[in-house]
Amino acid sequence: MNMLVFSDVHLNEDSADVVLGKILPGIRDAALKMRIKDLAMLGDLWHVRYRVDVRIQNALRDELKQWEEADLNLRILPGNHDQVDRAGRNALEVFDDLRKVKVYTEPTVDGDGLWVPYRKRVEDVAVILEQRAGQSMNLEGKRVCWAHAAIQGSMMNDCRADTDGLPRALFDQFDEVLLGHYHKRQTFGRTIDKASGPRFWYVGSVRQVTLNEAGQDKGFAVWNGEELQYFTTEWAPKLYRFEIEKGQKLDLSGIKAGDDVRVIAGPGVDIEKLGMMLNQMGVQHTVTPVVEATSQRLSVAENASLAQYAEAYVDRIAPDNLDKGLLMQAFQSIVEKETA
Repeated sequence: MNMLVFSDVHLNEDSADVVLGKILPGIRDAALKMRIKDLAMLGDLWHVRYRVDVRIQNALRDELKQWEEADLNLRILPGNHDQVDRAGRNALEVFDDLRKVKVYTEPTVDGDGLWVPYRKRVEDVAVILEQRAGQSMNLEGKRVCWAHAAIQGSMMNDCRADTDGLPRALFDQFDEVLLGHYHKRQTFGRTIDKASGPRFWYVGSVRQVTLNEAGQDKGFAVWNGEELQYFTTEWAPKLYRFEIEKGQKLDLSGIKAGDDVRVIAGPGVDIEKLGMMLNQMGVQHTVTPVVEATSQRLSVAENASLAQYAEAYVDRIAPDNLDKGLLMQAFQSIVEKETA
């Protein structure tokens, strides 16, 4: 059994053209070429859960009808960006009446495992998993959990690990846990030295959504019941970030029109020339100059008084031909008058 799996689409007004014009049709075509009939979307189909553009909603429904006509079965697991309350109501329920679409608003066990929609509180997830302990979770005895969740120890981005998410031990009853939520593809848990316990797989987002994802591969994955195989696609614009110093040449190889380039330019870099070059390439761009920090003008102790600041100012700034003692007396008289 093969299942095409994707996650974290974050569809909104800004991403609608690429999501509805390239990404979702691309996933549909990939499934047909691979002869895969079952697909799963592991959460955050929408980007803003409280505000959905009806035109985009209708366009998404039209796309899913094409999946239905192609005899593709889609299971959708609501994520935190899809939900509108803690009870699990979400902005995906409108698609549940399509013949080939199932929206798992509530925790559900089917022939492929346990499906857990996003729940904010750890205790709610713990109850869900405890209530279903011992149930048959998958064909051939393998116990699989599908979830939209943050797991402790997973990488939230390239630099930061999760410390506040769900404890891994909550999932000890499972062999495999397939996840949406964090946008970075990753696998952790069971290793050669640890043959038991759960193995966690983050499918990753279908596109680079934020600048923190610059350089990350994106696309979809295929689950064969044992392993998750990642497939990288070029359907969406990419995000790039660079730092450049004076005299350095910016390596823009591989960048295409429509991509988004962010540059931090050091002192002496010709910002105007750099911007013109990026304009000619047809990329969105932001060039931010590095501003050199000014040196401290006055040397005073921490928590210095106003009088101490004035004295330091007189010592540093006043010309030598002025009587600094008289300047301080003038300062004191002004202060006394203002505070009288």
